[in-house]
Amino acid sequence: MYFDLGRPFAGIFFGLYLITTVLQKESDLFDQQLAVAKPSRPASKKSHREVAANPALTHAHSH
Repeated sequence: MYFDLGRPFAGIFFGLYLITTVLQKESDLFDQQLAVAKPSRPASKKSHREVAANPALTHAHSH
């Protein structure tokens, strides 16, 4: 019974792998196109990735 489920699960995971691979390549291409379109950025602004990697810790306010 469990052996019959192996191929469908393998197909689903392989399809997900292919989708993520294609999306990663498209994302890298888009990042390259943005870098060419906007070569100079203000030094004071951080990118979304920099902010996500190094979030500024602040105190939470209840009001």
